[in-house]
Amino acid sequence: MMPLVNQAPAQTGQDPASARRLSILARSAWLRLLLVLPACVLLWLGVWWALAGEFR
Repeated sequence: MMPLVNQAPAQTGQDPASARRLSILARSAWLRLLLVLPACVLLWLGVWWALAGEFR
């Protein structure tokens, strides 16, 4: 039988608040969509606004 080994976290220098923070890839698909969609819409509107005057 193998002895039990106390496994410490890989990064022991982190504070608990940053250890609890999830990355964007760890969140659910709907939450990722809600976080990314406004940025894409603003980018699309900016390009549309910049190009709106050139083809008149």
